[in-house]
Amino acid sequence: AYSRFRVATENTIVAMPECRIGLFPDVGTMHLLQSMPGNFGVMLALTGYRLRGRDAVGSGLCTHFVASYKLRKMERRLNTVAPFSEIRDGHATLGQAIHEHREKDEEDDQGCVLIPEDSVFLYQSSIASAFAGDNVEQILADLDIELDALTQQGRDVGPMKEMKESMMRACPLSLKVTLARLKQPLARLSEHLRLDFRMAQHCVNETNFKEGVRALLIDKCGSPKWSPATLEEVTPKMVEAFFAPAEEELELPASLLLLEEQDMKSAESIAAKM
Repeated sequence: AYSRFRVATENTIVAMPECRIGLFPDVGTMHLLQSMPGNFGVMLALTGYRLRGRDAVGSGLCTHFVASYKLRKMERRLNTVAPFSEIRDGHATLGQAIHEHREKDEEDDQGCVLIPEDSVFLYQSSIASAFAGDNVEQILADLDIELDALTQQGRDVGPMKEMKESMMRACPLSLKVTLARLKQPLARLSEHLRLDFRMAQHCVNETNFKEGVRALLIDKCGSPKWSPATLEEVTPKMVEAFFAPAEEELELPASLLLLEEQDMKSAESIAAKM
């Protein structure tokens, strides 16, 4: 989720379904979700909505859309230029090689990108409004408002309805923990990874994660018994417990931290030249 180049094809499916098993989007994913405009990252984190192909690129989870039949040709090109790629220029050589194989977006006569008929971005304004709430209960209430508005407009409510239904099936505690996690003001990937490691330990020691794995992945009954069973029963103290120090803290290698520092300086340098 946090590599510099993330290629999607027409066969790609990306989702964050962790709330459905009593977990939260972890291993650094929040680093990307927090940066998405229009509350799109909030929607993905809370609903587990499945993005395909171009939508995965549009969201920022992927960086390039390449048709699957071009992958082998692109791979050969990458193998050729890889020895000349350097971190100080943001691996621009690799980026250019991928860019050469990307599929261009369809445009109208004025040069504006056309949004495909099956794209979730057709609901961008509804998502921005519905997922702006300060708490999960407000988000669900705002989803109902947006669903009513779409119905009155005669539009397909399928995607937005799917988002709400997914949240209703998710672990109430995970939903509130995830929303609180999204509000953590972290800038560096290393900070996200450290907090994720801490929170994951609390999840593993908590009953909901075990119950979610049992119900959805082992028994596959699809009916987990969450504790607490409702959003109203989840207290702030329960949520805060996931951010408390854990038995172990993540120690990242010095080499990784150095790469992160170099990468950030490279990004700042590139941005300054733009």
